[in-house]
Amino acid sequence: MSYEFFSEEELRHEVELTEKQTQKLRQQLDRLLSLKAEGKVSDPIFREVLDEIANKYNAFVPKVNEMRKAVEAKLDRMREEDKELRHTMENLEVRFTIGSIPEDQYKVNHASYVMRLQNIEDFGKALTSAFASINDNANKLSSALMQTRQTMPRELSAEPSGISSLGMVESKERIMPSSIPSVQPIQTRAPPEKVTSSPEKGTQTSKVKTCARCGAENPESSLYCYNCGAKI
Repeated sequence: MSYEFFSEEELRHEVELTEKQTQKLRQQLDRLLSLKAEGKVSDPIFREVLDEIANKYNAFVPKVNEMRKAVEAKLDRMREEDKELRHTMENLEVRFTIGSIPEDQYKVNHASYVMRLQNIEDFGKALTSAFASINDNANKLSSALMQTRQTMPRELSAEPSGISSLGMVESKERIMPSSIPSVQPIQTRAPPEKVTSSPEKGTQTSKVKTCARCGAENPESSLYCYNCGAKI
């Protein structure tokens, strides 16, 4: 499956679905090990179910690798879009302040920019959180499977055909879960230098408004912060 052509919502859905799948797989392994510790499962059944979990684990790792690359590429593009939007918003703010564009046009454009910036921020946070969970579950699955293989009797720990240690297929694309890098959050723009003066419509004034959210100073006529988009 090629995730690079997925929309933002489709990609987010796939990542969150994968997060649930890895969490479920980890829970299944934990329960199986608990049954084994309590003596409630025979060795043959334990081995059979363990191999099933290992095979499922083996199947999702290449999928996560491909998905991670698509997410990183998407976030890179969105970071660039974020920078461009903030530049456009500042431009819009200045032009409205000096009276070169009407207020109704300013409000419509500004609202759309703020909404898109919020969508970018939400997407970045959601994907970062989901991949952190996937990494955590994958690392714990890997560790538990390794420890289980090491402690099983030799006749039970023999690997089934086509499956290597930890249930990972031996191939050039094989990766260990610990090497799945976490998706980095969208970098927020650093606060700009403080504005000591800002033009009002048709006049000059030194009055500014300080954003309660990020601390940036804005022209007195600003309705929204040109740095973070919050309402002033």
